[in-house]
Amino acid sequence: MKKFKDAKEVIANKHDLEGADLSGIDFSGADLKGFYFMDANLEGANFEDANLEAADFGGANMQQCNMKNAEIWDASFSGTDMRNTDINELDLTRVCTFEGANFAGNNMEGVNLSGVNLSGADFSDCDLTDADLSESILEEYVNFDGAILDGANFQNTYLEGCVGN
Repeated sequence: MKKFKDAKEVIANKHDLEGADLSGIDFSGADLKGFYFMDANLEGANFEDANLEAADFGGANMQQCNMKNAEIWDASFSGTDMRNTDINELDLTRVCTFEGANFAGNNMEGVNLSGVNLSGADFSDCDLTDADLSESILEEYVNFDGAILDGANFQNTYLEGCVGN
């Protein structure tokens, strides 16, 4: 696994980031549009104010990342580990997919995930109080076990395969 030391080095190697160790790197304000971060270790990375439009984070470890004010339109987070990453203030309505993403234990109170593909996602032990999941796709074993769903909006949501107590 290649270890990068800073955002400049990452940007210079834009097309060679699959499986890279990018943990703790400060990407704040960087233009990472269309970058391919498949299976990369991004734990603790700072994406504040970064442009992540159309980036692919499939299978990446994004635990404890700072995503404040990041632009994530048309980005893909399939199979991404998002535990302890605050996404509450992001506009998630134009994300391609969070299919198979792991949000276990996150505080997602009031988050807007309307219309997003969340198939196979793990929301176990999440606080989804007043979250908007309307018109989302929640199939293929979406886990809500132990989640707080008070006031959550599931209007017109496809719920086949959801589990939880």
